[in-house]
Amino acid sequence: MIIRVGLINEKIKNMLNSNTIEILETIKVQINQEYGFHEGTPRINYGPCGVFSKIFHDKWNALFDKKVHICFVLTLDRQECDHIVLRLPSGELYDGGIGIHADDKYLDKFLLEDMVDYDELLLERWAYGLERTYPRFCPKFSREFVNDVISSNLEELKRKNIFNLKNIQLIDLTHTISSDIPHWGIDCGFQSTINRDYADCATETKFRVQHLSMYAGIGTHIDAPAHCIPSGSTISDVPIQDLFAPCVVIDVSNKAHEKYSMTENDILEHEQKHGKIKQGSFVIIYTGWDQLWIDPQKYRNNLVFPHVSVLAAELLVSRKIIGIGIDTLSPDCGNSDFSVHDLLLRNGVYIVENVANVRDLPFACAYVGIFPLKIKDGTESPVRLVGFKTSLEVLK
Repeated sequence: MIIRVGLINEKIKNMLNSNTIEILETIKVQINQEYGFHEGTPRINYGPCGVFSKIFHDKWNALFDKKVHICFVLTLDRQECDHIVLRLPSGELYDGGIGIHADDKYLDKFLLEDMVDYDELLLERWAYGLERTYPRFCPKFSREFVNDVISSNLEELKRKNIFNLKNIQLIDLTHTISSDIPHWGIDCGFQSTINRDYADCATETKFRVQHLSMYAGIGTHIDAPAHCIPSGSTISDVPIQDLFAPCVVIDVSNKAHEKYSMTENDILEHEQKHGKIKQGSFVIIYTGWDQLWIDPQKYRNNLVFPHVSVLAAELLVSRKIIGIGIDTLSPDCGNSDFSVHDLLLRNGVYIVENVANVRDLPFACAYVGIFPLKIKDGTESPVRLVGFKTSLEVLK
C-alpha cells in the first residue's frame, strides 16, 4: 500500500527518545566518515540510498515494535525517484547522510510516497537496482560495512531501551512446586511441613516457620555442568551474567508428538524466519508439552515426551549459546543414554527443564532471567525463571 503524504503532523514531531536520537546520529556520522561527501551532498544519498534504506528497514523492524517504512522522494510527475528515505515511527524522515529531518525539505519540488506494505519489487524499481555498484559517486560503497554499522548501533539501542521499565512485561516461566507435581520418578519427593505456626507464638507478632524437603532437580530447575561432568562447574560457579540473557524461542509445537525429536532443520527454519541465533543466547524449545503439567501421569508419560536430537544439540552448541530450556522433563528422552545432557553440559551449556508458559514469549526481542538457589557444590537447583518481554519503545 502506498500513501501519499504532505507535511508531517506537528504533534508527532520530535517524539523520539534521547537514546534513539543519539543512535541515529551515530549511524549518520559513521556512514559519512566512511563515504564522505560530493559537492556538499553525502555520498550515501546518491545511488546507495535504496540499499541503506532496505538494510535499515529490515534490521529495525526485526528489533522494534514500532515499525519504520520506506518512503520514496519522487518527481512531481512520478516518473523518477530522486531519493529513498525512511519514515520513522515518530513521523520524521531519516537517511544515512542527513539523518533525521522533516518532509518539508522535499515538498517544494518533490512528492513523497510512503510504502506502508513492504514491496521489494517496487523498492528495486525506484532504487534502480539493489545489487549494482556506484563507481562514480560512492565507489567505496560496501553492503557489509553498512549492515555492520546499522546492526551494531540498533542492537545497542535495543540494549539501552530494554531497561526502561515501561517497556517490560514480566512473564513467569516457572511451575509452582507442590507435592503432586510431575517428576522423573513416580514421586516428586517434595514435602512442606510446618515446624511452628501462628498459634504457637507467644509474641504479639506471629510467624509460620516451614521446613522443606525435596530433590534439587524438582519443578522448573537448572542442571549445572557438574550434574553430568565430574569436573564441571556447579550451581554456585555459574557466572551471574550468564543468568540473564537474550531469549530465543524455537516453536515446534505444531509438529511435536510424544516421540518427537527436534532436529537441526527445526533450528535452521527458525533462523530463516528470525535470524541466526546469536552467541550468548538462552534458547527455549517450545513443544507445547507443558499443557499436560496439570496431569502428572500424562506429563511424565512413562518418560516418553518430545526431546532434542544430538544433531540439534550440536548445532546449538556451535552457536555458542549459554543455556537451553525445554517445556518437558528433559532434552533427552527417558530411554536414552543422555547424550544430549552430556554434550550440552560438557560444553558449558546449562539446562533448564520443565519451563512453563513459553507460548507467552515472542520468538525474539525478549530476555530471560534464571534465578537458582546459590548452592555450594550444587549440581541442580529449583529456579524462578522469568521472561522479560519488551516492547522496546523508541518514542518518548
